[in-house]
Amino acid sequence: MPRRQLIVFTIGCWVAILTAAVHVAGHVAGPTPPANETERQLMNLANNYQLAVPGGAGRSLMDFMNGFSLSFAVLLALIGTMGLMIRKRSHQDGPLMRAVSRALAAGGLVLVVISMTYWFVVPSLFLALMTVCFLLAAVTPPE
Repeated sequence: MPRRQLIVFTIGCWVAILTAAVHVAGHVAGPTPPANETERQLMNLANNYQLAVPGGAGRSLMDFMNGFSLSFAVLLALIGTMGLMIRKRSHQDGPLMRAVSRALAAGGLVLVVISMTYWFVVPSLFLALMTVCFLLAAVTPPE
């Protein structure tokens, strides 16, 4: 695999890891305080109202949100770390690197669409940068 593709692939991996770290930092920082009584009531319900779920344990809406939020960070850290591990073999197996790049780019495109539909601009920009890097690494260079 050409050097340019290895560089953008590596950047994509590090952007995925950075996105995970920023996401966890935001999670640890916690939500902003409620601005008014309506927001206070909504946050109270999201944190304290228990939903009946299979398995007997009740969970709040915020429990679900926190679980999915942390799972998203783990997924991105895994993508970045896995990519860096695969990159070590890139000089010996160019077709594997292009296949991994294509798979990560396709998954990244889906994440960008989800992000643009349901989230806000910051995660969308991080995911778009990661996806562009994997797309550029997936392009087969001319002979």
